[in-house]
Amino acid sequence: MREYLGQCKICGKEICCENGFFNGVLLPEHDYLCFKCDQNKQQALEKRGDDSSVSQ
Repeated sequence: MREYLGQCKICGKEICCENGFFNGVLLPEHDYLCFKCDQNKQQALEKRGDDSSVSQ
């Protein structure tokens, strides 16, 4: 089963819940990121030396 939830805030890719698994990242402001955009965002933060948003 696939349920559409919204779009990635950065690239616009569809974010869905598939067979009970959420295939994206929920942001604090209730927006979504796809896994690829989230990974790119994390890598950019690490390059800057700002890892405060990376969960431990």
